[in-house]
Amino acid sequence: MAKKYHEPYGIQYDLENCADEPIQFIRHYQQHAYLLVVNPRNLVVEACSGNFPGRKAGNAIIDKHLKEVLDPEAASFIAHILEREDYRAHNPIAVPISFGDETARRFNVIMNPSGGSVLLEFEPRDEKLSDSAFLLKVDQSLSKVQNMGLTDELYNQVVVQVKQLTGYDRVMLYHFDEEYNGEVVAEAREESLEPYLNLRYPHTDIPEQARKLFMLNTVRHIVDTKPTEVSTIYARPGAPEVDLTFSANRGSSPIHLEYLANMGVRATLNIALVVDQKLWGLIACHHYSPKFLDYRLRSIISVISKVLSGHLALREASSFRSEVLTSSMVRAQLFERMSKDYDVISGLTLNQTPGLLDLAAAAGAAIMFDDELHLIGDTPAEHEIREIIAFLTEVPTSLYATEQFFKQLPAAKNYQNAPAGLLSICMAKHPEEYIIWFRPEIRKTVMWGGNPNLRKQVSDGRVRLHPELSFTRWEQSVAGLAESWLPHQIDAASGLRNDIKEVILQKYQEARKLNGQLVSAYEELETFSYSVSHDLRSPLRNIKGFAEILQEDYGDQLDDFGREALSTIVTSVSRMNNFINDMLEFSRSNKAEIVTTEVALDEVIDEVWGELKSQTNGLGLARTGGGAVVQGDFSQLKQLVQNILSNAFKYSSKVPEPQVSIHTETKKGNVIIKVTDNGIGMDMKRAGNIFTVFNRLVSADDYEGTGVGLAIAHRIVEKHKGAIGVDSEPGKGTTFTIKLPVS
Repeated sequence: MAKKYHEPYGIQYDLENCADEPIQFIRHYQQHAYLLVVNPRNLVVEACSGNFPGRKAGNAIIDKHLKEVLDPEAASFIAHILEREDYRAHNPIAVPISFGDETARRFNVIMNPSGGSVLLEFEPRDEKLSDSAFLLKVDQSLSKVQNMGLTDELYNQVVVQVKQLTGYDRVMLYHFDEEYNGEVVAEAREESLEPYLNLRYPHTDIPEQARKLFMLNTVRHIVDTKPTEVSTIYARPGAPEVDLTFSANRGSSPIHLEYLANMGVRATLNIALVVDQKLWGLIACHHYSPKFLDYRLRSIISVISKVLSGHLALREASSFRSEVLTSSMVRAQLFERMSKDYDVISGLTLNQTPGLLDLAAAAGAAIMFDDELHLIGDTPAEHEIREIIAFLTEVPTSLYATEQFFKQLPAAKNYQNAPAGLLSICMAKHPEEYIIWFRPEIRKTVMWGGNPNLRKQVSDGRVRLHPELSFTRWEQSVAGLAESWLPHQIDAASGLRNDIKEVILQKYQEARKLNGQLVSAYEELETFSYSVSHDLRSPLRNIKGFAEILQEDYGDQLDDFGREALSTIVTSVSRMNNFINDMLEFSRSNKAEIVTTEVALDEVIDEVWGELKSQTNGLGLARTGGGAVVQGDFSQLKQLVQNILSNAFKYSSKVPEPQVSIHTETKKGNVIIKVTDNGIGMDMKRAGNIFTVFNRLVSADDYEGTGVGLAIAHRIVEKHKGAIGVDSEPGKGTTFTIKLPVS
C-alpha cells in the first residue's frame, strides 16, 4: 500500500530552525501540474503526486508500468526519449495524453533526474506561445538585452523586457552582497504598486539552502501562494524521500508561502543569475493573483538571465583585469625603488606617485622594520600601532584583512585616525616586521524593505513570521565599517610581501658576494703584509748596523747636525722594526689556531706582570678579584692581558700619581676582566676607532706605539667568542672591560 505524506516534512520547521529545512525533499507538489517518479530502466512508477488524474492515485499506480498509467503511445514516446543520455535536452516534449476516459490534451512533459530515478512532470501547454507574433516579440526582447552591452541601462532593459514577455505585475533585479543581503537594483512595475527600488532585504529572506538550490536549478516557479488544496506525494512504504532538487513544480516551504502572503503576492517566478560560479542575484517576478507561466516561456526568461549573466561576467572580468593591471604596475614601481641600493624602507616610503597607499587604496600605512616605525598618510599614533602589532602577532596567518577592525580590537575605535579597516602582511614575527594599511570608518544610510528585526514573533511555542509583517521602507544608519578590501588589493599586498622577500634575498646574495671578495682581498693583504714585513727586516738591520758603526767610529769627525742625523736614523729604524714586529704579530694573530686548555687568569696575570714590571718605572699594579678560570688559548690570552696592561701603563705614566688596576671575576657564565688607569683618557666620540689597526689617538712623539696592540687584543677576544669595550673620559682615565665565556 502506498504511503501518502500529509505534512511537508517529517518534523515541523519554523523561523528558529528554518536554516535546516530540507526544501528539496518537501512532500508537497503544486496543484497545476502532475508528477510521476519512474525507474528509467524498467519504467515502473515509484512515486506520484496525489493529484494525478484518471485513476485512484497512489495505491493504484505505485509499482505500475508507465504504459499502465499513460496512453501506450505517450508512454512509448517518453520511454524512447529516456533511453537517450541527454534526455533533459529535450525538455519540454509535447505529448498528447488522456488520463482514463478523458479527451487527450497536449501537455509539456519535463524530465529531470532524482537520484537513480527520473521525475516526469506534466504541465499545461500554452499553444499561443507558438504564434509567430509572439516569437517575434521574444526575438526583439532578446536582441534589446543582448545589444545593451555593459551600458547603465542594462538592468532596466532586462526587467522591462521580462515584464513585457511574462505579464507579471512586478519584475525586479535583485543583487546579493557578500553576506547575501539582497538589494533591488532595477524594477518594472504596475503604476499602482509601491516601489521597491533600492530597498534591501536580509539574507534570511532567501536562506542558504534555497540559494544552493538556485545554483542547481536556476528557475523557481510558484503558481499560487494560497492554494485551495495541497497535493501530497505518494511513495512506496519505506522508500527514501523523493529528491525534488530539479523539479519544476515542487511544493513550497510553508514559511516562504507565509512570507509571500504577508507581502500580498500570489505568484512568483525567480531566475538565478550566476556569475563566476557564484549566485550574483535573481530576476524576481511577483504577481498579485495566481499566475501560471508555460515552461517554454520560463526557459526564454532563463535565456535572458544567461545573457545578463554573461554581460555581468564580462564587466567584472574587465574591471578585475583593469584593477589587477593597475596594482601590478604599482607593485612593479615599488619593486624597482626597493631594488635600488637594496633599500626596502626607502623604496616603500619614497614620496612618489604611485606609492604604497595606492597599492591598496588606503588612507594610511605603517611599516615596522628593525624595530622602527615608518608612517605614511593618516595613521594611528605610534604607540597605538604597536598595540595593533601586538594584536597581529596572535593572528596565525601572514595576511590579515578586515573591514570591521573595531569588533576585533574595540580600543581601536578611540585611536587617532581610528582604523575601521585594516590590511596587513607579516614578514616576520620575531622580530616583528609588518606592513599595515588603514582605512577610516564610513557612515551610510541603508534602506530596508521593512525592519529586519521585527520579522519574528513567538506563537504557541514556535517562532513564526509576524502576522503584520511590514515591508514599508525602514532606514538604518550603518557605522563602524570601512570600505571592503577587494580581492585584487589583498592579492597585491600578498604579492608585495613576496617582492620584499626577493629584494632581501638579492641584498643578502650581493652582500655574500662582496663579503667573499672582501675576505679574499683581506687574506691577500695579510699575506702581502707578512711577506713585506719579513723582507724589510734584513735591510733595516743593515741600515741600523751601518748607522751605529758611523756613530761609534766616525762620530767625533761629524758636527752636531751629523751626529743628530745618525741618532735619528737609529731611532727611526728601531721604530720601524717595532712596527714590522707588530704587523707580523697582527698577521699571526689571525692565522693562529686556538689551542684550548683550562686557563687560570691569575697565572696569566702573574706571568705578564713579571715581564712588564721592569718597564713601568716603579709603578705598581693593583689587583682585585681572582680565581677566574676560562677555556681558551694560554698564549693568546697572555698577549691579550699584556697588550691591555701595557696600554694602561703607557698612557698613565705621565700623570702626577699614576695608578693601574686589574680586576677579574666569574659572573653568569662569563669571565670579566677590567683594566683601569687614571691616565690621559680620551673622548668617547673617537672610541669606535681604537680597535682599528694602525689607529692612534695621540702622537708617536708623545707616546710610543704603532696602533696595532688594541687591534690584536680585539681580534683575540673575537676568536674566543667574547666582547671588549671601553669607557673613558679625557683627563680622568680609561677602563677596558673584557667578557669571555667560561667555556
